[in-house]
Amino acid sequence: MVSHPMPVIAQLQQHAADASRTRALGAHLGALLRGGEVIGLLGDLGAGKTTFVQGLVQGMGSRDRVTSPTFTLVNLYRAGNLEVHHVDAYRLGAMAPEDNLEADAVGLGLDDLIGAKDVVVLIEWVELVPSLLSDATLTVRIAADRDGRTFTIAAHNARGAEILAAW
Repeated sequence: MVSHPMPVIAQLQQHAADASRTRALGAHLGALLRGGEVIGLLGDLGAGKTTFVQGLVQGMGSRDRVTSPTFTLVNLYRAGNLEVHHVDAYRLGAMAPEDNLEADAVGLGLDDLIGAKDVVVLIEWVELVPSLLSDATLTVRIAADRDGRTFTIAAHNARGAEILAAW
């Protein structure tokens, strides 16, 4: 896994023994979001990134069915007055040469969404597109262990620190 190039302002760890607890952690975070956030998700294949997003989107008040964006690259969900854009940068990386990832991210319109007050952007495999990583409010690193999953949630700006303080 690529190490995080951004300073960490605040950080917390949570543990989930199963998928239900993973969704609950996501829902807790989702309830704290208000729009304008970019959340990077890091973890190996099968770590639980999409399961976490299912809870997060539900915690934001959406009833949309959340699925992995692997084949669509970006899934869009509605949560009240907010749009949630769920991006798969792994698939983006598989479709483009490494030196073209940044251009493909721009081509998807992500540069227009990042920071928009009525949008939350969730990016799985964010470490593959460093320019997107630099915009992250929070990163959520998920590591599997024999007892479940450990979630390390790091804040990278004032808004991220505010979210963690409210946790």
